[in-house]
Amino acid sequence: MKITPLDIRKQSFKKAFRGIDPEEVQAFLEMIAEEFERLNRENLDFKERERSPVSYTHLTLPTKA
Repeated sequence: MKITPLDIRKQSFKKAFRGIDPEEVQAFLEMIAEEFERLNRENLDFKERERSPVSYTHLTLPTKA
């Protein structure tokens, strides 16, 4: 099952007598969604770097004295 940050943000829970604080749950879900987005971006970054050719132009070869 693929979960997106939007799925996390839209998740709702039933209210129950003496249940958990809905604002606290929403704040937690938002925090999780933001971290999920950050990790997804980081993962895509790593995948893009993996596909990109490596550049060695910044390296210099030793010269004979």
